[in-house]
Amino acid sequence: MRKIIHLLFLSFFAIGYISPAMAAGSRGDYNPPPATGTHYVKPRAPNGGDGSSEHPFNALQHALCVLRPGDRLVMRVGDYGPVSVAGDCVDGTAERPITVVADQSAALTGKAPEVPVLDIQRAFWRFEQLEIMPDRRGPIAVRIQGKETHHIEIVDAHIHKGGGNGISISDGAHDITIQGTHIHHIGDPRGEKARFHAAALLLTPDVRGVLLTGSDVHHIRGEHPFQLVGTEDEGIRAPSSEQMTIIESQIPTGHQAW
Repeated sequence: MRKIIHLLFLSFFAIGYISPAMAAGSRGDYNPPPATGTHYVKPRAPNGGDGSSEHPFNALQHALCVLRPGDRLVMRVGDYGPVSVAGDCVDGTAERPITVVADQSAALTGKAPEVPVLDIQRAFWRFEQLEIMPDRRGPIAVRIQGKETHHIEIVDAHIHKGGGNGISISDGAHDITIQGTHIHHIGDPRGEKARFHAAALLLTPDVRGVLLTGSDVHHIRGEHPFQLVGTEDEGIRAPSSEQMTIIESQIPTGHQAW
């Protein structure tokens, strides 16, 4: 009899137990583990690093997905390939955003023409002091997309030498702040038949709450530095004040009304 009860208990546990990860119906339902502090990553560091200052990770993509709300990642000097803040990466929170800080001379560089250098699809992430150099053939340096992508901060970044657009914000992303950032020499230099109409910022109509503040934008090859995606008949349009606000920023002469 005791054996039967024991088996019934095990059967109930196996069927009835649902882990927090399994129970999460949509992104954000599952409360991730608490912050573990500051992590470090360095290209060509030895394998097996634990993310400490003495033994940094050697893969930026892995390091990004280790982070938890409140964590901070320091990118040591070196060149890094394209990365995506999506998949196994988690959201930060309003009280505990996730922060990525680049040392001087740490750079994200494009290696494939169809892949954004930095792809962001999470909430409450802050990126500081990144240098981003996309492939000259590529369409986007930074892509921020998705209605569940919000409260993203790009601070003191340097985005340059790209063949397409500087920052693309699309598919309902909202509350995006770009502060103290230098965006320049964006657009295919090969002439009027370039594949893309280059813009410093390219928005889709469902985007809201983009703030460009204290930034410097120049040498953008497209017709206007800030563009709203529309139909071919609509042509190039400016984002509305609900979609984008510009404060104390240097923008190309002739585009001040944008």
